[in-house]
Amino acid sequence: MTIQKYTFLLLLVIGFASCEPYVEDKIDIGAPPNATFDIIQGDTPNDFTLRNTTADVFLTTWEVDGEGRGEGSEIDVVLPFAGTYNVIMTTFNRGGSARSGQEVVVTEDSPNACFGNIEMLTGCDSKTWTLLQDEAALIVGPNATEVWWNNPASDVVDRACLFNDTYTFTADGAYVFDAKGDFYADDDGSGGIYPPALAITVGCHPSEDWPADYAAWDSGSHTFEITQNTLKVIGNGAFMGLYKVGDGQETLLPEDEISYTIDNITEERLELSMFYGVGVWKMIFVPQ
Repeated sequence: MTIQKYTFLLLLVIGFASCEPYVEDKIDIGAPPNATFDIIQGDTPNDFTLRNTTADVFLTTWEVDGEGRGEGSEIDVVLPFAGTYNVIMTTFNRGGSARSGQEVVVTEDSPNACFGNIEMLTGCDSKTWTLLQDEAALIVGPNATEVWWNNPASDVVDRACLFNDTYTFTADGAYVFDAKGDFYADDDGSGGIYPPALAITVGCHPSEDWPADYAAWDSGSHTFEITQNTLKVIGNGAFMGLYKVGDGQETLLPEDEISYTIDNITEERLELSMFYGVGVWKMIFVPQ
């Protein structure tokens, strides 16, 4: 081996020995956020504000049971049904992301949100009902299943001034009763007029025959509230079907509100009942 070869090898070994590995400088981007948020009750039992209280974050998303997703440091949500809902917030900073969850409790159904029973009642717009144009539109008995009496089919003609009445409900909570210019003065079950102070004959009468104390039972504009189990009509003289079926009694005067039990409601049928102390009135309505 020549001197030149030894020199080359020596330089090569020295070159490898003097080469150090390259190490990239690391940037400290911090830790992921410690996610926290508040749930703030709104003006009604169904309105809430979700507010991120996490410091130094740049993106926040939300997931709410049955209500889908939202984005923003603060969002408003409406939860129409009573129940318990899970709320999940995910928030991001330079260090990553974190999730946090809470439960929100809704204490009651929203009375006028268009879902469930109000959708059936109003069609989410305006819907007009009449008594079933057939026998057994009106039923009275000791309970919800037994029958003492129900109207015959001939009453659709014989009591035309009752069966022509319409009951219109709109999604904004309005209720309009239209008596069509007449009314049926009902009996007390024994042939006498009810209430006795009405002092007119049993049967059909023009609206002008209502005495002043009972005129609130004529056509009128009212409001309503509906839940899963009840329909409440609100306003002096508001009623459904029979004016004498008051709130838990056969009433002697117009009342300020009446709450009926909903036995069944679909798009094509509404069945209401009222326990009045000794028995149950049941009334069946269909869309006009």
